[in-house]
Amino acid sequence: MGPDCVVDLVGNPLSERVRTNLAAAGNAPGYTGPHVYFSIGGGSEQAQPRPLPEIVADWLDGETEVVAAWQTFTDEPGAQEYAGFLDRLQHTVSYSNGAFRQAVADDLRQAAIRARLRKKYFRLALGASETCEDRITWTWNGMQTARLEADVKEGAYDERLDELVQHGRVVFRLKALEAIAHEKVRSLSFVDELEVHLAYQVKLRERLELRHIAPDMRFFDVAYVTEDDLSAAETQVRNEEAAGFADFLATGWIPWDKVVRRIAPDAYEETRDRLIDAMGEEFESRLRQRLADLDLTDDADAKLQLGAVITKEIACEIKGELTSRVLGDRGLAL
Repeated sequence: MGPDCVVDLVGNPLSERVRTNLAAAGNAPGYTGPHVYFSIGGGSEQAQPRPLPEIVADWLDGETEVVAAWQTFTDEPGAQEYAGFLDRLQHTVSYSNGAFRQAVADDLRQAAIRARLRKKYFRLALGASETCEDRITWTWNGMQTARLEADVKEGAYDERLDELVQHGRVVFRLKALEAIAHEKVRSLSFVDELEVHLAYQVKLRERLELRHIAPDMRFFDVAYVTEDDLSAAETQVRNEEAAGFADFLATGWIPWDKVVRRIAPDAYEETRDRLIDAMGEEFESRLRQRLADLDLTDDADAKLQLGAVITKEIACEIKGELTSRVLGDRGLAL
């Protein structure tokens, strides 16, 4: 099989020796065989899983009222899967980190009183315990993003815009890392995709201030991500952030849009009206000029492609002004 072929071994148990041999061959310079995707094993099926409240009690030592509340959630959809997830989370390498344990405990306190957040956690836990420990860590990271979105939706950051902007930067950095990790996966011929993505998150956690990411992972060695890869990724993310974060915040991050709409409703409506107006003559004028500059006036494909670019440009300009105004009114700036 040639390099255009894919061998999918995800879910198949491979010994460490087999993985090592395949990796040595597949990731060696000059390799021209297929791309092989695999996953680290280690998932376990418990014949009699421990009850959810019992596992919650492990994390919330002495908090009897919160544990009692969790007694009432055991029949909710996904509760048992979440119990298995929590149980295995205690056996991850991050468990030794006190701040991590406190973050999990806080999640449990919040989920006990917020049904929507709890439902989200239960859904995200589905399938998380089927493979390795790092899948558990990856799932927990996803839950922290869900928690942030829920907090924003419920107004927790309406008067804490400086913190919200910082959270937005973290989201931007994670999205940039996701694209970088995807390219790294494409460059490898023998790879566990999850391990590569997690490696960039965990190993750049401190350097990129990825606050809610778990502090460690178990199988970094099988990600085949080097220190040079990490340094290059850090530089690329910083450069992309400097060039694109303002536009991302103004037009690409829904939580920010929701907060602005709530705390500055008049300015938000005014901006929406300006956008609608700008998509008329302003849009057409820019499109005509851009097509003429490129000598593509009658090119239908060019009209579609440039039209999308100009639409985004206008949105970034107008909504960017709104973002600056909202921040400026509160003594803040990007």
